[in-house]
Amino acid sequence: MVKKLLFISLIATLVFGFDFKVSELVKEPGDNQNFDIIQDESYSSPANICWENQNGNIYTIFFRELKVDNSENIVIYQDTLPCITPQITINRSAFGVKILWQAKVNNVWKIMYRNFHNDSLGQVVIFVDSLEKQTEMSLSIHNLAYTDNNKLILKTFYEQSFLYPDSYVVDRGICKNPDIMFSDGFECAGVTYEKKVDGFNTIFLSRSTYDWQTKEFSWTITRISCEEETDCKNPKFYTYQSSIIYEIKIDDIWKIKTSAYSYLSRNKKCNFNNPDYYYYLMVTKANSESTPFFLVFDSDSLGVNKDIFIEEKNFGERGKIFNLSNSDGIDEKPRVTVFGDSLTIIWEHTENGKTDLWWARDINNPNYGAIEDENGITVGDFRLMDNFPNPFNPSTIISFEILESRGRIVNINIYNIQGNLVRNLSKSIGDIGQYSVFWDGKTDNGISLPSGEYIYNIEYNDVMKTGKMCLVK
Repeated sequence: MVKKLLFISLIATLVFGFDFKVSELVKEPGDNQNFDIIQDESYSSPANICWENQNGNIYTIFFRELKVDNSENIVIYQDTLPCITPQITINRSAFGVKILWQAKVNNVWKIMYRNFHNDSLGQVVIFVDSLEKQTEMSLSIHNLAYTDNNKLILKTFYEQSFLYPDSYVVDRGICKNPDIMFSDGFECAGVTYEKKVDGFNTIFLSRSTYDWQTKEFSWTITRISCEEETDCKNPKFYTYQSSIIYEIKIDDIWKIKTSAYSYLSRNKKCNFNNPDYYYYLMVTKANSESTPFFLVFDSDSLGVNKDIFIEEKNFGERGKIFNLSNSDGIDEKPRVTVFGDSLTIIWEHTENGKTDLWWARDINNPNYGAIEDENGITVGDFRLMDNFPNPFNPSTIISFEILESRGRIVNINIYNIQGNLVRNLSKSIGDIGQYSVFWDGKTDNGISLPSGEYIYNIEYNDVMKTGKMCLVK
């Protein structure tokens, strides 16, 4: 194993300038699998992970906050009956972290959740009381999307939602494998999923809209994959929910495609499966350069066992692919996020009949500009809080806190998804404390901007941080 890890490091450095460090992340007794990760709107905040563990006849749902130093594995739920497929979401200003899972109770499947806030666990709450069988589900900040008897159903966590009842049937077709838009609201939501059409798996997108003038709420269902007589699977939102990535079977080979940029993969002999796609939604380089995307997936290209691969991509360019895991076991189902100062990929590794969670990390942080004095203390630092509301229409408030005063001007720039500057909201400040700015969804010239995803950069004393928001009309 040591030789293989050294090989990975060498290849990564030659190809990307990266130096990924591969190691075990979770090795509880028994099998550790079916994990979910979440990173909130600020890149500087901790990432969180939950997963399912089975050790003999004991089932456990674990949660862990990923920190730079060691963090403990916290038991969320445990039983001798199956408790499986956990999902995780986050809203630090409301409930903290929410962990949701399926549990079998008295031969009936239920969906339960538990909040973790201020280092303490809340009560176990039964969210969906009974299901005919085990379901497939996906969790956002405000809603849960799940399948029951082939129907796609959305259920909200917020009692004040007046747009749909306790649960709402989004699609009555033969639906499965939903992925819900993370930063949704009770006035807008989106779910991508698989649906049987003429015997083939097809990718669809359902989005809700609320017209504040007519006070009408509706769902729009759109077919994403347009090829006929072929199967598609594993749809997933990416680039802050503006596009969808999925697998498509062409000439008996699984390729990777998106709803925005056509094919991402050029494989002809091996399958590319379980793709995840990530990029920093901020302007990090000069105009002559481009912001990197990171595509991760598993493939059987090297034989029977699967391995994890990563490809760095840029707009209009073809990236190079290299083997990230390169192990003797089976490595599959990768996810990519940012943890601390590092680009981080987590996946399931199975070897000698045991499944654990592995990860690979490399420093590639977009939060450039932090300056340290001779004592290692960051100067001029500030804390970026989530804008509210998000999604919003027609306006939102961006909040931040100055932790150490080293200047009187905070520079705030808002960009569209293409990286074009659309508004400057520079603000004069006094001493340390909390501040906020109001944005009305317009340009500097007073022109109303269209619906879409926007990025806001806040720069103070050479420290830059970023957030993401969604304007919905």
